[in-house]
Amino acid sequence: MRVVTLATSKGGSGKSTLTASLAVAAAEAGRAVVVLDADPQRSLARWHQRRATGDHAFVVACRAFDATGPDPVGSLVVALESIAADVPGALVLIDTPGHRSNVTDRAMQLGDLVLLPVRPGIMDYDPVQETARDLTEAGKAFAFCLTQVQAVRAAVVEEAVTELAPCGPLWPDLIGLRADFADAMIVGQGATEYRPKGQAADEVRRLWDWISERLERVK
Repeated sequence: MRVVTLATSKGGSGKSTLTASLAVAAAEAGRAVVVLDADPQRSLARWHQRRATGDHAFVVACRAFDATGPDPVGSLVVALESIAADVPGALVLIDTPGHRSNVTDRAMQLGDLVLLPVRPGIMDYDPVQETARDLTEAGKAFAFCLTQVQAVRAAVVEEAVTELAPCGPLWPDLIGLRADFADAMIVGQGATEYRPKGQAADEVRRLWDWISERLERVK
């Protein structure tokens, strides 16, 4: 089993939407994928319910647990153990709460790779840089991923690279602010299913290929 944790220290990065599209892209690439919804908002659990009513060529499983219960960290560990037993060799994508929490921290510890989606903007850099410092000190493999990028804001992207690159690995591409990501969520799809030849689909496939390559390097 390989675990990729998507985490953010500030809401609004499009983390859950990106998790859904990555899950589908990985399934398209032949991986057995399980999404573990650890976010109290349960966005991915609802996405998966909508997915269950459609006709999809690619299977993506979803597990959720009560992140607001008395022992959410323990529940997270139990959920991962259950997936390991039920789906040997699975790729697990953990969607964490939209802020730092005990659940987020434990999910990052358990991940083979931590992906930190971040929007270009000065208000988003400080909290994610603090998370990156914690991951570096813990010896965890992680990477930043620029998300919700408007194509016309080249200067803002350059600023993001300047701010983030010294703090850790940065995916050398970006996820644009594209309607296909949100529209796909509405119908229980990933961007690669919703518009297979669209720009959003191309971006998320490239990101999955990059993540897959990095996972191969992690022992």
